[in-house]
Amino acid sequence: MNLKIKNTITCIVELLQAKQWRTIYDYDFRKEIAPNEIEESLALIESDLNLLPQEELDRFDFYETNKESEIIVEVNLWYNNQRSNYTLSCIVRNNNNYKDR
Repeated sequence: MNLKIKNTITCIVELLQAKQWRTIYDYDFRKEIAPNEIEESLALIESDLNLLPQEELDRFDFYETNKESEIIVEVNLWYNNQRSNYTLSCIVRNNNNYKDR
């Protein structure tokens, strides 16, 4: 299960780097944040977004939701090759049980 989550997070960060706001929105099953809101949020940060190093992917946090097939995943983003205080939070859906992490 961890590998699927890590791959999902990596994909999202790659799309953020490529400024593919609409693609990120299209993948979002809840459609809570519009493409322009994603763009505006990242424009406030005047640094270069980096891919996450493996050690960051290995320490993501997750929280259960009220739906058994969903978890909230949080991971710190990296800018200018440094861990930042900014986080990527997303809901990951799967039919598997996440309790085994």
